[in-house]
Amino acid sequence: MKRRDPRVSILEWATEAVRNLAPWRSRGFLAVALSVVTGGVAGLMLAASASAYQADQDREDLSGAQVVVLGEESDPDSPLISRASCEGLARLPQVRAAGTARLMGYRYFPRLGRVAVMAVSPQLVQFGGQQILVGADLADRSGLRGPGHLADSDGVGHAYGVAPRQPEGVDLNGSVVVARWPDAQVRSCLVWLQSAVAAEAALPTLVSQLELQGQGQLAVRANPESGAAAQRLLGRSDRAAVLLLGMLVGAASGLFRRLRPADAASYRLSGASRMALFTLVLVEDLICASAFVAAGLAMIAVSGGQVLGPASGLWVGAAGLASLVTSLPVALAVVLPQPIGLVKD
Repeated sequence: MKRRDPRVSILEWATEAVRNLAPWRSRGFLAVALSVVTGGVAGLMLAASASAYQADQDREDLSGAQVVVLGEESDPDSPLISRASCEGLARLPQVRAAGTARLMGYRYFPRLGRVAVMAVSPQLVQFGGQQILVGADLADRSGLRGPGHLADSDGVGHAYGVAPRQPEGVDLNGSVVVARWPDAQVRSCLVWLQSAVAAEAALPTLVSQLELQGQGQLAVRANPESGAAAQRLLGRSDRAAVLLLGMLVGAASGLFRRLRPADAASYRLSGASRMALFTLVLVEDLICASAFVAAGLAMIAVSGGQVLGPASGLWVGAAGLASLVTSLPVALAVVLPQPIGLVKD
């Protein structure tokens, strides 16, 4: 470290900190390099965790874990449900899609063969302006890609599209789907919950929004494992490991400084106050923490976007803060003692 006038400004102390860390053979440069490497590792861990969570979530969604069935279509004693109130559930923030579905019968299409025709609510499956939709499995078997026109057995063409793959419990993947006829009341209502929503927590709200007619008990079918992907994410150790990496950077930065107490002593002997020296040390540690955070965010940015929204950046920032907090005890250890004592060390 170079000796400086103790009356310099904070900006000049910041410049001095950069000069101390810049020489590539210095311990300070090694601390910055370690910060960059560990920050990159932290960002990579968070990106990998987000990618694994997304895959887990997709599997859970298509398994039908997030599908809730309210009412029973085959039970004549089941209370009637207002179709409008069922479809209205799609407006709730916990719900991805909601509506009714009923088998209309079977029909022959030259390009598909004899297939089931399902009438559904447009709030359950988005038609996108098409007259009919072909289920994902049925489209794969027949080689249809859509959109286009599909002729029925009478030679009448219908504008069609291929429906997005539906989860188990919304059994439309092997069917031709048409918009539901305007029944005012239905026996059952299908609800596809958002990925992180647990059915047990959402059921009271869902049932309270339905308009029911009849004295029977409303049957409810829900998967107790709904929302499990989000719970598994909370149980992962990735974020704790990122915080530990931040603490490692802080500990290493402090260790490098503790190995050279004479550097701090030279400032004190030249007349620098404890506060001035603490400012210098704090700025150096802040640069290392910033390098950690910048490397982590850069790794997340180039990882193909597999991130959990702003949460990943917040965890990298928290790890950078952990780095700074961990280095503070060592900073005080070189600031508080008398300079003669530091020289003896």
